[in-house]
Amino acid sequence: NPVNDMYADAIVAAILQADLLEVPIKNMSTSVKVDRMHFKECLIEMLQDMFGEDSVPKIFKGEKLYVTVNDKRADIDLSNLEVKCPSDETFQQIVHTAVTKLYQSLAPPQIDM
Repeated sequence: NPVNDMYADAIVAAILQADLLEVPIKNMSTSVKVDRMHFKECLIEMLQDMFGEDSVPKIFKGEKLYVTVNDKRADIDLSNLEVKCPSDETFQQIVHTAVTKLYQSLAPPQIDM
């Protein structure tokens, strides 16, 4: 419905805007370990909200996940938060930003000065 679309657009815009203001990852250390299972559950839910329920598998094993939109597939490696989509660099960047920002939100960083 239109209200859900409005929220989804606002979230994507906020994520992309935050990416422009991103502090370099090399200067950050996490103070708390992320619960991997919780991260995976949140990631699946977020990707389904962003791209639709049919774009993400409901269940997956291991550290590999993918999201498919308009015949474009982005492969996500959860062990190093790497995203690859050779056919669409913009889609790759959107997914990478979403994955990274979700991870960072679940493990608040301490900036080393």
